Amino acid sequence: MLRRRAFRYETLLKVRKLREEQQAQKLATVRRDIFRTQQELRSIQEEQLHILEEAGRAATEHFNARDVQQFYNYERFLARRAVECDARLAALRRQEKERLAELETANRHKRVVERLKERHAALFRTELNALEQKLADETALRQLKRDASRGGESSEMGA
Repeated sequence: MLRRRAFRYETLLKVRKLREEQQAQKLATVRRDIFRTQQELRSIQEEQLHILEEAGRAATEHFNARDVQQFYNYERFLARRAVECDARLAALRRQEKERLAELETANRHKRVVERLKERHAALFRTELNALEQKLADETALRQLKRDASRGGESSEMGA
């Protein structure tokens, strides 16, 4: 009898959910890049320590200016890479904050439509309950009238 009305903004809700998922994926990508960059930075730092230890050993065993120069050049190369990783990490952290803000915004927009849908469902339930109550009242009234008319007939028959 009462047909459930379609939620008018269902497509909008789907779009907002999709947008939220996309923002979550972008954030996950940035976080994965941060993790990889951190690993790369740790690897570079470990290599720097290793090369410095090796250069120190080589210098104490047999001093060769050419070898020391090569160690120094390689260590400088690693230091530049470490600085680049630090800069990339800082940029990725800023990007992470931006992506997180975008995800929070997308989540808020989705929640607005979800709350609207919840209100729509609550309104439907209220209307349905009112209709059921009305039908129950009408049925009770008919039954009361029927019982009253039968009661009147039986009192006339008994007299």
